[in-house]
Amino acid sequence: MTDKLTVDQGREIGNAFVQAYYNIFDNGPRENLSNFYVPDSETSQMSFEGNLVKGQQAIVEKLRNLSFQKVTRMITAVDTQTTVENGIMIYVIGRLQTDSDPAHSFTQSFYLRNSNNTWFILNESFRLLVHNI
Repeated sequence: MTDKLTVDQGREIGNAFVQAYYNIFDNGPRENLSNFYVPDSETSQMSFEGNLVKGQQAIVEKLRNLSFQKVTRMITAVDTQTTVENGIMIYVIGRLQTDSDPAHSFTQSFYLRNSNNTWFILNESFRLLVHNI
C-alpha cells in the first residue's frame, strides 16, 4: 500500500481489525491469532499486563496459555489514527469477563502496518483496569 491512508480508511480498517481479532481471541482457537502478527522472530511485540513478549510464536504461546477459557467482552470505544508511516494506531476500551470472574474494564492498543496488502500487529499493549489501592 503506497497511497496515504485517509482518516476514513484508517477507521474502517481499524474497526474491521478489532472485530476480527476479538472474535478469534474470544471464541478461539487462539492459535489462529498468529495470522495477525508478523511471521518472523521478533518484529511483533506485545505488552500484556506489563510483561513484554516478542515474536509471533512467543505472543501466540502467551495468549494460548492464558488461564481462562470463556471471555465475554463489551467494547465501549474504538479510536483510530493513521500514522506518518501509513500505519494505523488503534485504541480500544471496554469491559471483559473471563470464566466466572467479575467483569473488569480494560484498555488495549495496537499499531498495525501493511505488508503485501496484509495488516499485521507490530506493537500491542493490554491492561486490565484494576486498582489495588
